[in-house]
Amino acid sequence: MLQDSPLDAYLPATDVDRARRFHEQTLGLPPAREIAGGVCYEFAGRTAAFLYESPNAGTSKASHAFWRVDGVIRAR
Repeated sequence: MLQDSPLDAYLPATDVDRARRFHEQTLGLPPAREIAGGVCYEFAGRTAAFLYESPNAGTSKASHAFWRVDGVIRAR
């Protein structure tokens, strides 16, 4: 199931404007859309990355990637 599901990476940054300049000007990633003060970049296979402001950037205090699935089946 997960092999067929798109994966979204979350990219925390303490300075979103600076991080956007890096991702867009240095890496050449075009922004797909802005969401809640952050920006979403889309890639092949329906994968994406969401750049957002966080005071915890660089501390690994949160998850960094999430699978988009249609439903979750409880394991027994």
